Amino acid sequence: MRIFGHGNNKNQWNNIAETVIHKHGEEPIEEPTIEELIGSYMEDGQLNSDLGDQLLYRVSIIRTMEDQKQFAEAVNYLKDLQNYISAPAVLQQGLITEEALDAINAKAQEWIEVLQVK
Repeated sequence: MRIFGHGNNKNQWNNIAETVIHKHGEEPIEEPTIEELIGSYMEDGQLNSDLGDQLLYRVSIIRTMEDQKQFAEAVNYLKDLQNYISAPAVLQQGLITEEALDAINAKAQEWIEVLQVK
């Protein structure tokens, strides 16, 4: 059974779905930035505020590197950030929870992957 008479392919259904979603005002859920993620974990006590401030400072440096198209350096700084928060002493001291560590590391890894293709 063909609904449109000119083919019934996946792209037509995707276009219809996008139109319906758009008309009903539903926007796709945007993932938080790494800064927002760090801030939220600081707010709920899963990330020590001093450590969080250090991470935000590091992220600001990485953003500057990205803006200046210093992608390899930005990747290295992100990897350093991951190593820093993944150090056993950071967890042992209770400066970050496993949940916050995993989420921040995952977000940093996503960013690394984006930068590596630039």
